[in-house]
Amino acid sequence: YNGVVPTFGNPMNLSSTGAMTAQIAVGRAVVQGLLTQGCYPVVITAPEALSFADGDASNPRIDSVQIVIRDDPYDSTGFTDVRVVVVAGTPAASPVSPALVTTASIRLWDVRVEAGVSAGGGGIDWNTKLTDRRAYCVAIGGIGIGGVDGAYQGQWRDAGGAAGTLSRYNGTTWESFVRLDTGGQLVIGDTNLRRDAANVLATDDIFR
Repeated sequence: YNGVVPTFGNPMNLSSTGAMTAQIAVGRAVVQGLLTQGCYPVVITAPEALSFADGDASNPRIDSVQIVIRDDPYDSTGFTDVRVVVVAGTPAASPVSPALVTTASIRLWDVRVEAGVSAGGGGIDWNTKLTDRRAYCVAIGGIGIGGVDGAYQGQWRDAGGAAGTLSRYNGTTWESFVRLDTGGQLVIGDTNLRRDAANVLATDDIFR
């Protein structure tokens, strides 16, 4: 399913290069289009430069950094290419992220551009105005990383970080528990927990 391929380092990270400019780091991703399209592998081999327009005079907006696949036979865009683009949002008192450009697009970052900001007016506060929208993808059956959306029954995800939790998608919601069959055991080092009989939890060791 859609997302950045998890690798060593910080793939497709956004870092500032100026008051209103930034760059996306190298990395790999998989972008799913329509079912008839399949998936597009994407590789960024050198940092991609980004520029953000000056802020609106009255209201803030949210711009999205997206990987956009254009494939004319499917989307009638007249192009066949892949780009990393800044999609400008609509200024509003309570702005929202702009829509994906094509069906075969993924969102990497949201950047809040406050009213009136410009290169000569302080620019974007890169420490506080970024929202990481990267979802990480793995092969079917693998454990995804972060707050990925549920795509199929039996999907697993690790919330990531030092306190990340493991969840299973049942086709409707994410479950915050792990099921083992009736003969299953949970083995931790040289200790184990197991089902001894109906509604009986047992261990061959000491439970403290």
